[in-house]
Amino acid sequence: MVQHFSKVYDPGSQVFGEGEPGDFMYVVQSGVVELRRTINGVVRPIATMRQGDFLGEMALLLGSPRTATAVIVERAQLLAVDSSTFEAMLRDRAEIAVRMIRSFATRLAKANRQIELLLNPSASHRVAQYLRQLAEESESSDGNAVFVACETASIAAAVGLDVRTVEDAMRLLGDAGLVVPASHDERDGVLIPEMMLL
Repeated sequence: MVQHFSKVYDPGSQVFGEGEPGDFMYVVQSGVVELRRTINGVVRPIATMRQGDFLGEMALLLGSPRTATAVIVERAQLLAVDSSTFEAMLRDRAEIAVRMIRSFATRLAKANRQIELLLNPSASHRVAQYLRQLAEESESSDGNAVFVACETASIAAAVGLDVRTVEDAMRLLGDAGLVVPASHDERDGVLIPEMMLL
């Protein structure tokens, strides 16, 4: 039986949990969803999903347990799709299949960058490389610098370092003029000079 339905989720609510069965995939119709994974006992953010993105498709395709937990960051409306509907969509609409392949390729490239980042032995280089990745994905630029919204704790989780080490690395990057503490639209973060992205 074909099943699909739309549901609104409030911030902080969990769509699905790591290790749970994957009966549905989801398409983000509005809002923001964060995917998190437990690594060495620490919950780390691994991806942020926005309007038009989809999540949970790997567990649905492979019939395997969820490899991440999906948590609502901003009030979101998600379309849930079961495996029969998903397969029919892929068969009947080639543009959906192409879009998914592109998304898989993008995710694979990001995973490769993350592995490269985590293998870097230098804390400062690890933090700088992560901030550069965020800056390249950011749309907040004034032509001279790019604003990146970030918190020390989230950087630490992403790069596999403790908060104190990240604070020390941020201080070094600030002393070198590579980052400048800033705020934008009531969000705290840093400005990264465009020259750092060349």
